[in-house]
Amino acid sequence: MGIPPSRPGRHPPDRSRGGARGATRWRRSRPNPGATARARPVLEQVPRADELDSILAEFTRGWDRGESPRVEDILDRLEPCAPDDLIELIYHEFCLAEAAGDDPDPIDYLVRFPVCRDRLARLFGLHGVLGGSFSRSWAEPAALPESGDEVGPYRLVRELGRGGFARVFLAEQDDLDGRLVVLKVSARPSPESRLLARARHPHIVEVLRHVTADDGALHLVCMPFLGGATLAAVLDERRRRARRPKRGRDLLADLDRASAPEYPPPPGRSRPAREVMASLSYPQALAWIVARLAEALDHAQRRGVLHGDLKPSNVLLTADGQPMLFDFNLAVDWHASLDGDEAGETGGTLAYMAPERLLAIAEPGLTPPPRAAARHRADLYALGLLLREALTGQAPEVPEDRGGGVRCLAAALAAARGRADWVRAATRGVPSGLRPILERCL
Repeated sequence: MGIPPSRPGRHPPDRSRGGARGATRWRRSRPNPGATARARPVLEQVPRADELDSILAEFTRGWDRGESPRVEDILDRLEPCAPDDLIELIYHEFCLAEAAGDDPDPIDYLVRFPVCRDRLARLFGLHGVLGGSFSRSWAEPAALPESGDEVGPYRLVRELGRGGFARVFLAEQDDLDGRLVVLKVSARPSPESRLLARARHPHIVEVLRHVTADDGALHLVCMPFLGGATLAAVLDERRRRARRPKRGRDLLADLDRASAPEYPPPPGRSRPAREVMASLSYPQALAWIVARLAEALDHAQRRGVLHGDLKPSNVLLTADGQPMLFDFNLAVDWHASLDGDEAGETGGTLAYMAPERLLAIAEPGLTPPPRAAARHRADLYALGLLLREALTGQAPEVPEDRGGGVRCLAAALAAARGRADWVRAATRGVPSGLRPILERCL
């Protein structure tokens, strides 16, 4: 996900008290990890590559034998140890533990190795969106509220989703007669609200309010509750029913089955978007949706905002049938860059990344990050993958993670998508009228 890194040594303040920004109360889902663990000093000298490879191989064999060795057990053999090598060892242990079915918690690694906390947070943020997904929230969960808690004027009804450093809730806003809103609660600041205010568009979810709570420890982004479901949930409904939709009304039926039950549509109200989709074939309805999203991306890009993490779970189909972009947490403000063009590499979801972004992750010292114009094209590439998935029902293929880490996985995916026949294979089975558009995106 590319979420901003943790702050070393920062602990959640006491949530039991109120503050100038409103009372904030919740129960902690996990004890505060504290700062009792200490990592060994990390020095700059680099051990020989063959020595590190030998130790990694021995480390892997230990896990294969069921011994579950830990990084601390072998650090003495690598002292002095370079920071990059320590990160590689830690991540190697995490992947081996995950492969062994141990369900490792990234928080434990941040506590065990506080000296590497920032870099590990970025690495685990990327890992969680590869194919890897953590079974629980790991980004300082003690600092985030739960369903049923109150944060300022908001009562959290139920959780809608979560990411590395944020949770999204359906909430009741008590100071406005209990109206239902969507509330994103994060322990990390983000430019999302500011950029969305600049890029307002009918097909981009609007930010109603952005405030902090508990003396600035929490960042709250309030958005309208529009009902409906994410495109990912709609496609999951299609897969669950194991049928191939033919008409736009089939898409609407899947949307209604996946939609939030708290949003009953007003009786008798005309809903033009639904009427349009109901009159189209399934491929035509998807083309109409993607065209609206392309308009939103173009509008945002003209105002200097690049989304950076476009995928089905970041597209909302409202109860009225309107497609909406949301979750600009990784958005890039290229107007604020040094030369007005450098966008940098801020993470995202590897499965939906263009090859140039994958190479920037696989070879950070050799491949420069894509510039702003290329990052916009990368958003369109992701839009093409989204269209392909919706048309075929097949999510983007990601190579199997064999424990080589994020860089190896990004390199393998970039190589696969760089083959001359990849676009032709990717568009197989797509209706002929949409194939040129998909080929252009990819």
